[in-house]
Amino acid sequence: MIRSIHWNANRAKAAAVASVAMILSTAVVFALRPSQEVARDFFQDYASARNLLAGKPVYRPMEESLHEYLEQDLTPAVVLYNAHPPTAVLLAIPFALTDYVSASVLWSYFSLIALAGSLAVLSSQLKWVLSSADWMLLMVAFAAWPPLWFHISSGQFGLLLLFLLTLAWKAGRSGQDAYAGWLIGLAAAIKIFPAILLLYFALRGRWRAVIAGALSIVLVTGLTLVLTGPQAYRDYVGVLQDLAAVHNKRWNASLPGFFSRIFTPPLSRLLILVSSGVIVTVIVKTTRRAAVDFDREFCLALTGSLLLSAYTWQHSFVLLLLPLAICIARFSYAGQTARYLLIGSWILMALPEPLLPGFDAGPSTAQALGVLSVNFYGLLAFFIAQTRFREGWDGTPAYRMAVS
Repeated sequence: MIRSIHWNANRAKAAAVASVAMILSTAVVFALRPSQEVARDFFQDYASARNLLAGKPVYRPMEESLHEYLEQDLTPAVVLYNAHPPTAVLLAIPFALTDYVSASVLWSYFSLIALAGSLAVLSSQLKWVLSSADWMLLMVAFAAWPPLWFHISSGQFGLLLLFLLTLAWKAGRSGQDAYAGWLIGLAAAIKIFPAILLLYFALRGRWRAVIAGALSIVLVTGLTLVLTGPQAYRDYVGVLQDLAAVHNKRWNASLPGFFSRIFTPPLSRLLILVSSGVIVTVIVKTTRRAAVDFDREFCLALTGSLLLSAYTWQHSFVLLLLPLAICIARFSYAGQTARYLLIGSWILMALPEPLLPGFDAGPSTAQALGVLSVNFYGLLAFFIAQTRFREGWDGTPAYRMAVS
């Protein structure tokens, strides 16, 4: 009888949490959904998928796609061509079977399911002990988090990548290197920058992950090539060449974005090269230590990949939920400086730059160093903070705990 009461109470708590999750997710998705007159970032992949299904060039000019699928002309805020790799286009095909607004809503729900999956893996691996009230508070915090707003409103791939990389982290800390590498390769085929994580496994001499990752990239790219045709890849290379000249966009939080806003070539390129070398050196130095701390090293490489990437927008910060979870698990063991850096960095990364005073002012060095780089400073501070966190909950490296 008592056991039945407890079971029913747990069911009621789970139902309450699920209800709050559904209400908040629906509120966020429908509040941020685009209208038929507003083409947001997801439209790039939606349009390319529609083009592919119709037998048209995958990377045809966005102006033509806007006119055909939304019956509107190109606006200055819309990119001229789809900037995402062909594999990303394949993911949008199921959603391209309906109209643009419905597809955006479905993609948003799909992304939130991926977020829920990531949290479930983290909760299991890090042994979170959260009450129903804690889970509800966490969901409210997510609903109020600007990077998630921008992710949902623009229809990004970040939460899907977070899920894949969280699974890869779980596999890596369990010694399943081939599975970890395969997942990283799949993520890298969707967006290029996760491939940096394979460098970490190479530095640790975990070659099964590296080989599996390389094979995964080759196989997924080969499948994409068969389905989209070689012309899609030739067109995409041309798109990348055009994008290489616009690193200095105001909300680009990567090292290339920061230095391109302040300096012009060749000085900007030199500073990008030197600063990128420093980030890579820190990752290599941390990884080459005799004691293995897989959690810290993996997450440091992930954070570093966003700094090194050609483009890192605020919605990209959803990927940092994995490193954040590791830091929170070690928070009580961290020094005061590391704690302040962690808290300060996440405050800076949460600030929506377009809503800050001075964001739309005329271009100037002061603006580039100030309001346009707030998120960059937060990302850099978070990277530094991770170098200062201890190696394990009880002083034992996390990877050794998992595989011993």
